[in-house]
Amino acid sequence: GRLLMDVVRGNQTLFMRRDEVRASWEWVESILRNWESEEITNVLYEAGSWGPGDSIMTEGAHWVSPPKQSRTR
Repeated sequence: GRLLMDVVRGNQTLFMRRDEVRASWEWVESILRNWESEEITNVLYEAGSWGPGDSIMTEGAHWVSPPKQSRTR
């Protein structure tokens, strides 16, 4: 009911403007075009792991392990 009443009262704060919708679609479509133009292969890895190790090392960076959280209960 509230959404309908906001429409009746002319409250547009819960809705996107046309230019916002257009900009959002342009952003999404740029991603879709890139996916279509690139040869992308998914690398599978174990759930809960840090990800595919080979990819980590080829990026020229290194991982920093997060500190172990202490439990103070």
